Amino acid sequence: MCVGDCNEDDVVRITEVQTCINIAAGTAPLSTCPNCDQDGSGTVDSIDLGATVDSFLSDAATCPQVVAPPTPTPGGGLGVRVFTIAPKPSQSGFFTSVVPIDVSQNPFVGEIRLVAGDPGPDGVAPISVAEDTTIGWAVLDNSAVCIRIFAAGSSGTIDCDGGTPHGVRLTLDSNGSGPGETPVAETGLGAPVGPGSASFTAMVAVVNVPPVPPDFNPANAVAQCDTVDFSSVPAVLTPFTTATATARIEEPHPSSTGITGGVLQVQRTGVPFSCDTWTDSDSAGVLVLPVLGEDQVPQDLGGGDVASVGVLDD
Repeated sequence: MCVGDCNEDDVVRITEVQTCINIAAGTAPLSTCPNCDQDGSGTVDSIDLGATVDSFLSDAATCPQVVAPPTPTPGGGLGVRVFTIAPKPSQSGFFTSVVPIDVSQNPFVGEIRLVAGDPGPDGVAPISVAEDTTIGWAVLDNSAVCIRIFAAGSSGTIDCDGGTPHGVRLTLDSNGSGPGETPVAETGLGAPVGPGSASFTAMVAVVNVPPVPPDFNPANAVAQCDTVDFSSVPAVLTPFTTATATARIEEPHPSSTGITGGVLQVQRTGVPFSCDTWTDSDSAGVLVLPVLGEDQVPQDLGGGDVASVGVLDD
């Protein structure tokens, strides 16, 4: 992949060069275009920018290539957990402030590769997302929720012995019918929880895909997750946890459904991992993550914000 090829179409355009410059200047997050970072260092420096310009002046056959970071393998620390999203019937689901039920349906697709280091004397080990990934699921109206999770900058912990808090919250001040503020992610909330509890943050982009005609099969909408343009939406620092996740919208759009006490709020609780079976797929562990939708309801339907929590069973 050419350095600076944000949409991965084998062509680096001047707009993509500008995107890389913005990332280097700190006016745009790396998640806007991870391919601006040639060496996977998590930052865009002058060397990366030079490689981007070289890509702009060359073609896919001769351009400087993005150097993929090495994929972590078991044997160092706790190792890699390949967390494959389980379809129903399972604990996987999607809960919103609009209606008090699980609004998801099959298919659920995608996996999250998590790497964990060595536990310290307190039993706490670092975890992070090993590689960029896309997950998604269908909603009852036959639309789909597509989520891109970026590995760069992801970080968190798993407590093998228990005793640390892992509650998380994602809060948006929507400013009513005006433009909202940047969502704020919080971790380490609530009471201490048991062994195997984990939480981490990562940059996440969410795209809602409408039902696909002519048959409106939900699988067709979910299939769009593989090709959707995630660069069209801002990525948000999002917390994941096996404890309790809260999605909260303050000062929601006045037309929002489900406002209680002046806010929209949804909570769900996951299931801890086991450090003894960390590398075993389909072993213990359910992740939950907050998802916020500002002005997500179309204006012709009254407008409104939506607070949601995704539940991901392995």
